[in-house]
Amino acid sequence: MKFIFIFLTFQLAANGALIWSESFEAFDPAIDNLEGQNVDWLTDPIATDSIAVVSTVGFNLPLPYGDQSLVIGGISPVDETNPGIAYVSSPTVASFTPAGELKEAVFSVNLVFNSANLDSLTDSFRLTFLDQGFEELSTILFAPSSTSGMMNVYRSNTITTFNTQTSFSVDTALTLNLVMNFDFNKWSGTLLEEGSATALNLFSDVEMTGGIGDANLGGFDMAWLRGDTAWGENFMIVDNISLSSQVPEVSSLTWVAGALLIGLFRRVR
Repeated sequence: MKFIFIFLTFQLAANGALIWSESFEAFDPAIDNLEGQNVDWLTDPIATDSIAVVSTVGFNLPLPYGDQSLVIGGISPVDETNPGIAYVSSPTVASFTPAGELKEAVFSVNLVFNSANLDSLTDSFRLTFLDQGFEELSTILFAPSSTSGMMNVYRSNTITTFNTQTSFSVDTALTLNLVMNFDFNKWSGTLLEEGSATALNLFSDVEMTGGIGDANLGGFDMAWLRGDTAWGENFMIVDNISLSSQVPEVSSLTWVAGALLIGLFRRVR
């Protein structure tokens, strides 16, 4: 298993506000050790050949991908023969608590699962969310489908894993959006393919964690998982990761606006 891990050091913001983001534009591709450039990132400094920030020239990526992206998997300079393991070095780091509790959040990321011109993937990729005590909350797994050129999406709440019955094309720009509510232990997810007007509904208002952890987001990791027999040449392109506080529903905003107008009307009278 090859993975990177990041703990978020953010300040809780007002509803709908950006809390944390990463576009990788300020990273130096010549430095393999990601935390040597940005203290938010934690990786193994001696085994990072399977994880790198690279130029997107030649990838033919649409907007909003920038000039550089994070790549995880088997592509030069990323090397499938090197474990590339990342880790959190101590419980002190893993237990870092942001100022204030984060009870509602929206996580968004741009992804491309590149088949290295093979039209299909043999490896899987994983996105896992953890609480502030380094306990796993939930996982999204992107795994090869039985249909060439397709990937399946699975979700886990640490106890059970479900196939979302959703598949998507490889070598396609995607936007993954996840809405998390830790007060009610619920989350929802959508996946939008480039060129599509409608996002794929992965799951809606389902249990996020099976009761493990403190139900407060602390970080996430991204992993490259080997196929049945050997590491493949597949890789995942990652860009524009963001974490925002939950935006109030339109109905709630309308109610608040109406209440304010009523209050003003009464004061005028």
